Amino acid sequence: MLRSLVGSEMCIRDRSTGIAMRLHVHVREKTILVQCADGLQKIQWLASVGFCRYDANHGMELGRPVMVKNEEGEAVDMNQLVKNAFDDNAHVWILSQDEAGSEGV
Repeated sequence: MLRSLVGSEMCIRDRSTGIAMRLHVHVREKTILVQCADGLQKIQWLASVGFCRYDANHGMELGRPVMVKNEEGEAVDMNQLVKNAFDDNAHVWILSQDEAGSEGV
């Protein structure tokens, strides 16, 4: 892995492709760009990162992320690897218990 600074974020790049996977994570009204390196993290990790970066309180008022949806609005298995569920630059929606409950889940 190669590490370099991009803006104020650390960017970790896969040596084989030279490209770090990035996702646009939507948490309520905010969109947060998350660097995922080679995407070997579980989607649960991605959801937690999205909530933590939501605000200065690290998203504590949001509770625990309970659902992740893809661009088609389909729920994604939280134990799946990021790279197996999403393409680079995909948009992802993270829902709290309240938001998922309001959708009848």
